[in-house]
Amino acid sequence: MSKRVVVIIIVFFLALFVIGLFLLFSQKPPTPTETTTSSIPAVNPTPTDAPAHTLLFFSPSPLSLTNSSGSVSIDINANGDNISAIQLELQYDPKILTNVDIVPGTYLQNPVVLLKKISPQTGQISFALGLTTNATNLPTTGTVAKLTFQTLPSASGQTQVSFLPNTLVTATGIENSILKSTTPLTIILPR
Repeated sequence: MSKRVVVIIIVFFLALFVIGLFLLFSQKPPTPTETTTSSIPAVNPTPTDAPAHTLLFFSPSPLSLTNSSGSVSIDINANGDNISAIQLELQYDPKILTNVDIVPGTYLQNPVVLLKKISPQTGQISFALGLTTNATNLPTTGTVAKLTFQTLPSASGQTQVSFLPNTLVTATGIENSILKSTTPLTIILPR
């Protein structure tokens, strides 16, 4: 046999050996399966993805002010989703609005305020609410929070309060945010 044939045979067997090792180590180990029966529910069901249905919006919008103070509701339409928590991330113009405050509305039953941060320097609001363990049967629509503010005396024209992209709505058993869309608030200032 020539040296060339011997080299080809050795290379062939080395290639088969490497491919075999690759196949052996690239297989995923078997995962344990969870067995449940219809009479025993799973303790921790795996969250799933679901289409987003929930809407967040201000009411009234637009808001025409007759004096320097205003108040609006931040409302929700859950469209059948089983809401578990809401995180509002809002942006306003701190050169126009002042004394901004946000408090829970009536939508969540005895909500737990998880986060409340209002930055008068940047005009950002972070406000998160969660359900208590005994809250059930939420309505489809309602007021998540109340936003109050004053306008600076020199302010005129109009301004907006917008939802930031990291606003989230979570639902029981769903992994991702179920927020479909938000609508900003337009405030028409007094002259």
